[in-house]
Amino acid sequence: GGQGYQVASIESCRDDCRSRSDCYGFVVSNCTAPLTCWLKGANGKTSAMSCRCYGKNIPKPLPVNIMGQVEKYIAYILSHQSPDGWLGPEGHSGEDYWGPSNVLQALYQYAEGIDDPEKFQKASQAVLLHLLEQKRRMATTPLSSWAKVRWMDMALTVEWLIDRADVGGHRKELLELLGMLHDQGADWEQWFEHWTGDAGPHNVNNAQGLKSAAVYHRYNQSARYEGHSMPELS
Repeated sequence: GGQGYQVASIESCRDDCRSRSDCYGFVVSNCTAPLTCWLKGANGKTSAMSCRCYGKNIPKPLPVNIMGQVEKYIAYILSHQSPDGWLGPEGHSGEDYWGPSNVLQALYQYAEGIDDPEKFQKASQAVLLHLLEQKRRMATTPLSSWAKVRWMDMALTVEWLIDRADVGGHRKELLELLGMLHDQGADWEQWFEHWTGDAGPHNVNNAQGLKSAAVYHRYNQSARYEGHSMPELS
């Protein structure tokens, strides 16, 4: 178990353990001063005592370059965008719109957070190109599964693009896409009012669906929401 030795603090004993590759844990007798520290196999020797501070050899965390990782991932995503604008693995069903939608949200949050006009332009244009391709595909392959019930997340991304980015002459197409997402998506207002319809009880879907009326209202302010479900929910 090794010999105990006096230390100034529990932290000193911990740091001694960290400095040794063969130390898997430490024990400090802290009933009375002075404190006594045991390294390695002392746990079994001292477990009968009630005044003990036990610890494992947990290495000090290394600093992480968060933005370095972000830039690496964003660069990879942007460099692998398909010629038609699609982001992510190729898909041919109505549920395949959902996966890339999370990447779109990551890209526009990156664009908002980065203080670099050139990077903002690259990220926002990647979002634009993907959404235009999604609109083209939705004309023949409508939303289904996760994409159908979470349409408002994709609609929110479209609205961000219109509000914040340079969409060139594509504003009309993006507004049409907003309408398509709503029309092909699940009817959350019917679900919140009557607990019927195609939205369903999935907890995460319901949490995301709470914003559906607000998102759609930005696109169509003359829309009527039966019973005004959102005020009732609040």
